[in-house]
Amino acid sequence: MRKNIFLLFLLIVFTGLLFSQQQLTEIKKTYVQDLPLIVGEDDYCGIYLDDLKHIGKIIGSEENELVRNNFSINEILIAKLNKKDIEKGDLFEVVKPVYNREGVRVKGIIRKVGRVMVVGNEKNYKKVKVVNLCADLTLGSFLIPYKEHEPYRGKTVNEIRNLSDKNFKAKGEIVYIENDVNEGTEGMKILLKSGSKVGLHRGTPIIFFQVEPSVGNKIYLGNGIIVISNDRYSIAKILHLKNPLYKGNYWALLK
Repeated sequence: MRKNIFLLFLLIVFTGLLFSQQQLTEIKKTYVQDLPLIVGEDDYCGIYLDDLKHIGKIIGSEENELVRNNFSINEILIAKLNKKDIEKGDLFEVVKPVYNREGVRVKGIIRKVGRVMVVGNEKNYKKVKVVNLCADLTLGSFLIPYKEHEPYRGKTVNEIRNLSDKNFKAKGEIVYIENDVNEGTEGMKILLKSGSKVGLHRGTPIIFFQVEPSVGNKIYLGNGIIVISNDRYSIAKILHLKNPLYKGNYWALLK
């Protein structure tokens, strides 16, 4: 009797594990295989410099489901564009403003959330199909010209044990961490309020450090790479962290 109960228990456990595995397989099929998410293209997703002109925005869906404000892959949306000579097959990137936890817009950056392709031309609007997503695409999202580029992984920087201003070509404060979180993680992007004028260009390696309030010693936190910059701002990708990285910590460009 006990043996039968034990075998029944094992059967229930095995069935549960099998069901969980099937669920996991379905999740992977739905969210990994079927949806061409582009989170791997680290220069595309997430925060980006706000120096590209908006040429239109998403104003509705083909089904006119205005109550539903989030859209998914392959959906047909209605876009208002002020650019002429638009043809079927043209690509546009979808961007949104970035706000911090207090609801204040962060200057200098936008968030790229997806990519759409023109599939139909109407008199006063265009029909566009969602072809890529890496965040919520909502009504009112802006469109900017498509810009093709390859992701930049960059090179890592060896740990510096003795940090000194004498070794710094430039330095500054981290003014924004993507998603406005408190602790940085590898692969995340951050905003630096310095740019090409101080030598920060695409592919430039940098280090991160913090300053001890009591004695002023500099503590190495990790390193990163500049993925894009202009005169005033830069976006850096975190490549490696030895310790957590927070808004208000510092970056430095070594000589």
